[in-house]
Amino acid sequence: MMTKHKSFTLIELLVVIVIIGILSGIIMISTSSSIDKASLAKSKVFSENIRNRMLLNLKMEFQFDSIQGTSAPYSTNDRWGNKNANLYYYSSIVSPFTIANSCSFSGTYFCPQLLEEKECIKGRCLNFNFGNHPFIELPSADQIEFDNGDSWTISSWIKLLTSSSVNYIGTRGTSNHLAIASDNSFQFRNSSGTIYNSPISSTKIRDKKWHLITWAANGNGNIFVYVDSMLETTFAVENNGFIFRNIGQSYTSSTSISGHFLGYMDELQIYNAAVSQAWIKKTYIDGLNSLHAKK
Repeated sequence: MMTKHKSFTLIELLVVIVIIGILSGIIMISTSSSIDKASLAKSKVFSENIRNRMLLNLKMEFQFDSIQGTSAPYSTNDRWGNKNANLYYYSSIVSPFTIANSCSFSGTYFCPQLLEEKECIKGRCLNFNFGNHPFIELPSADQIEFDNGDSWTISSWIKLLTSSSVNYIGTRGTSNHLAIASDNSFQFRNSSGTIYNSPISSTKIRDKKWHLITWAANGNGNIFVYVDSMLETTFAVENNGFIFRNIGQSYTSSTSISGHFLGYMDELQIYNAAVSQAWIKKTYIDGLNSLHAKK
């Protein structure tokens, strides 16, 4: 008597393959989401540790949780030094460029806009992603100036929404800025106008997710850039002099606007000292231990 063997039909095999594909996709999405959350949590601990360790060196801190004023010029408050930075935009996008302070918070968005907490890192944050080049500016008397040889650290959370070059911290005018160039390399332009580009690119900065960017100048000719608590690049500079006055600045000359920050920003801190690599490594390990302890 001939034995009859059962086998899967082609349709049954296709159904199994489809089910496996769906399950694999769900697992990958779940894993990716968990990795993103872990990275974000680690960076938050890193930022808090820097602030706690360098509290005596903290010069200015913007949380971007609120906007003050009932009429222009509106402002946002530096909670550490209690300095107000005014919200502006360029009222003309053709040469010659002019600045206006008559901000609008409905209809056409002219000034940086407050976002809800669910969109931000801590509390609320600001959206600079508008075509009229909004920015924030401190009064001249309140600007922070670092001379060549001074040590400093500038740290902020940013979410980039463009593939173009962005100058997101610095001064309005031809001189200095901290920037991310169009090739994703980091760029430092000192207070004398000399431009230095990092030798290493970072493609992950443009993924439309939040990243903690920390710049540290040790005063001995080196600038270190940390992304999400990890050292991303180091480059040598002959002059690390820097003046902080603007956030989201874009003005480069009387006839040209370029490099405007198109994205979100939260929790900006400025210190008059540099974090050391040795301490960064220790902080990274302590942060991981802290996360494990919380779990």
